[in-house]
Amino acid sequence: PVGDRQLGPFRYRPVEITPSAAPHTFLVRFANVDPTVEGFDRTVVLAPIDEANEFFYHIIERSQGADPLTLRIWYDEANDTYKDTLAHWEVPAARWEAVNTTINRSAGLAQTGMTQSAYMETSNWNNFSSPNFALARTRLPFVIYVPTVFSPNGDGSNDEFLVYYRGFARIELRIYDRWGLLIWRGEQGPEGPIRWNGKTQKGEDVPEDAYVFVVKGYLSDGRSTERAGTVTVVR
Repeated sequence: PVGDRQLGPFRYRPVEITPSAAPHTFLVRFANVDPTVEGFDRTVVLAPIDEANEFFYHIIERSQGADPLTLRIWYDEANDTYKDTLAHWEVPAARWEAVNTTINRSAGLAQTGMTQSAYMETSNWNNFSSPNFALARTRLPFVIYVPTVFSPNGDGSNDEFLVYYRGFARIELRIYDRWGLLIWRGEQGPEGPIRWNGKTQKGEDVPEDAYVFVVKGYLSDGRSTERAGTVTVVR
């Protein structure tokens, strides 16, 4: 078990290491600080990592043994904000890279100082060229395709403004006229696309013109991202 209260708020984030039956020795440290402070810049990453955890990371050194192992790092699902994947500081590249991770968000094990225990696990791990591991965020998914023109004239071809997306828990679409007046707003869950049929919120046809759209996507952890542009209505 590892935890720390000296360099910040108390955190207890244990690790589990399951090696082979051969002799293995590990040295484990929980660093309750931004890894950047200790020389491992959390913003130097390889996609799909967006940023490594700014609050803490783990140092796991293998001093004896050479076999692959299973590594499990526990975290607080309710309070930790970096929890998309596990990252490893790679050398000589000197950057954080994603680890093939299995996530158990409802592990059910009561841990001291945690509201909701969860863990990230990687199997068959055998890379200790660097001892540094951190929870990380991945880059936000976003809209796959947004058209620039559509013709809501009822001919059965290109009658709707369709915004395709993936990876969001919820998406919101707002349409504004050239004077900035909100004329339509809609929401859609994780299964897209979201559609606008060229009518106002009251069901009236909008005239031919260019309209501003704003698409805002929400992830299940509360993060969001936004994209805006124009779409032309041709009748």
